[in-house]
Amino acid sequence: MNLAEKLRDFVGYEPYEDDTYDTYETYDARPAKPSRHARRREVYAEPAAAPAPSMQISLMKLESADDARYAIQQLAQGGAVLFSLAGTPRALSRRLLDFVCGGLYAYDGWVEHVAIDTYLLLPQGIEVLYG
Repeated sequence: MNLAEKLRDFVGYEPYEDDTYDTYETYDARPAKPSRHARRREVYAEPAAAPAPSMQISLMKLESADDARYAIQQLAQGGAVLFSLAGTPRALSRRLLDFVCGGLYAYDGWVEHVAIDTYLLLPQGIEVLYG
């Protein structure tokens, strides 16, 4: 009896039924090559449709960071926001506009300058038509 067998007997190791293999499964190491037609379907597949944004426009006057945060939340929910900075001190209005533009960038939206100190925030997929 060699050392390995003595150690197995001491530990009490008994082989399970699964430890003996009667048959071996063979696997092909190469991945299956997709057919030419399958590759063509992948290239010309239609993109997934984006959810339709709501056609809601919120009108507001931005006077604080909380107002700007609310405007960004409306944009995140798919709504457009028309806001005015009239009457807000110039330094604060610049900070609020920078904050809102950062939120627009995060949600892939865009801003349209409508009038003096008045801006329109639009979510992705909404266009303004001039006529």
